Amino acid sequence: LLNEDVKQRFNDEVLRLTSQTNTPSYSLFANALKSAAESTLPRKNRSHPDWFNESQDILLPLINTRNICMQKVLHRRTRSNSKNLRSARKQLKKAILNAKNDCLKKQCYTLNNNFGTKQAWESIKNLKRTLSKIIVVHQANETFKWNCM
Repeated sequence: LLNEDVKQRFNDEVLRLTSQTNTPSYSLFANALKSAAESTLPRKNRSHPDWFNESQDILLPLINTRNICMQKVLHRRTRSNSKNLRSARKQLKKAILNAKNDCLKKQCYTLNNNFGTKQAWESIKNLKRTLSKIIVVHQANETFKWNCM
């Protein structure tokens, strides 16, 4: 634990939870540790990339459809369920690729139309961050075209 305050709160919570019972056991101790960690340590949420936030209205229904198809395949594996899952994955993959390309085009447009030094360097930084995340996908798929200049 990083600082003394969090460490002390965690230890107090573990002692409080383990002192409530007279018979110590592994499951009680494990549950005490888990609940103490949940009450003292913040839970970090993963942030979505820029391209996801811009295309969220299109991507979320496709993700839900893909998840439903996956549950159907896991519950009962038939040819139609497998075919529907492949189709849903293909649609989602295509939508993700389009969202990434649209984000790149938008960043390139911003870069080309900014004449101020600060805005240009911020655009370059954002473009570099985006490219470093998605260039691997585009190298595997040779249909990517560079449209910045």
